[in-house]
Amino acid sequence: LMLVRADARRGELALRASHPQHAPSEALPLKLVPGVKLENLELRLGIGGAVEGTVYDGEGRPEAGAVVLANHGALQIEQRQTETGADGRYRLEGLIPGQIGLIAMGLDQVSEAEDVMSALRMQTVKIGAGQTLVVDFG
Repeated sequence: LMLVRADARRGELALRASHPQHAPSEALPLKLVPGVKLENLELRLGIGGAVEGTVYDGEGRPEAGAVVLANHGALQIEQRQTETGADGRYRLEGLIPGQIGLIAMGLDQVSEAEDVMSALRMQTVKIGAGQTLVVDFG
């Protein structure tokens, strides 16, 4: 459960529920009134999508320890991230359906600051509720 916005002077706030295997709920706006107890609040998690695949290094070998980020929509909100396993595979779950920007970063071979940008690999995909996409980076 997270607070997504608050205006303490007006007693207004909004709550959102999240879970790693589900898409987050819509924000629930609330008005707090002194002495009034809020009961029976309901936040519904969405059916998220998933992305999985393999990250390969510049020589085509699976890359262990690469970071994979997923950002939702044009504003790049709701970031999720994971690291590839020893076999170079990754999986991200609970993604909000829609356009997802994916970034893979294998930084083990980066020796200088300018190499960081060349280590980034990016893809954009569209994912549906309950859908799993396979996205490889090479």
